[in-house]
Amino acid sequence: MNRHEMFKQYAVNEVVGTYKNTRTRPRKGEEAEIEVPLKISASKGNLWVLVILPARYPIQKPIIQILNAKVGHQYIGKNFQVNHPSLTNWTQQSSLLFAIRSIHSEFDKTPPQLIKDEVEEEVKIASGPKSKTSSLLQNPDFDQVCDQLEGMSNDELKALLNEDMSTFTDNIKGIRAQAEENMKLKDDIEKLYEQYLEIRKEYDELKEQEQEIMMKLSKENIVNALNAKIDESRAKCDEAQESFSSGSIDFDDYISQYKKSLEQVHKYEIIKQKLG
Repeated sequence: MNRHEMFKQYAVNEVVGTYKNTRTRPRKGEEAEIEVPLKISASKGNLWVLVILPARYPIQKPIIQILNAKVGHQYIGKNFQVNHPSLTNWTQQSSLLFAIRSIHSEFDKTPPQLIKDEVEEEVKIASGPKSKTSSLLQNPDFDQVCDQLEGMSNDELKALLNEDMSTFTDNIKGIRAQAEENMKLKDDIEKLYEQYLEIRKEYDELKEQEQEIMMKLSKENIVNALNAKIDESRAKCDEAQESFSSGSIDFDDYISQYKKSLEQVHKYEIIKQKLG
């Protein structure tokens, strides 16, 4: 599993852990798609959004689109695609769960409104392997539901109950499987984080060494070193003169030592001048 796949899997698991009825679509190439139900207080049904994680997520921002209703809102644009600030200001460090929560909070405070002349009488809301129909922002017809239930036999009612229990059991199994995937992903992320800490430590050490070298090679340090060499060479000139005066060395040795030390002084002075 490459780095982008790990981030996608982690983001999906995080969303599923918060929005329990989230459904995962079959993969299309390197993209990952999930359907997330947003409970809007002004509505009896869920507002479903399709979340698409591109191949290079999180470098590429996610795409979020309204699925089950033709609604208008200041943060819903062309093709019912959500353009909330959490998406328009997306960075590589952004969180998918935070973005969905921000969009959910915004839609709950200012619910999207059904677009007139384009409202469908029934909006399909998928539920597991089957699809049931509901009307967004409308109260369900309880009388009709009660009539249907009263007209069903005991066997039909048991079959309906078993179907619901089967769906519930499947959801529990799915949540458990996702939790196990989360644990595996957690181990991978912890290993990557440990590697990051090691690389960061090596980088900091190299940076510190670089600073020490730059300090040693600074103009001030070089000038100080040259001045020390100049003083040392001048001291040797003085020593040669004192030795000649005391008779310790003859004239030829004196001239040789004095000339050599003086040449060193001139050499270091020229280097200082070139440094400016």
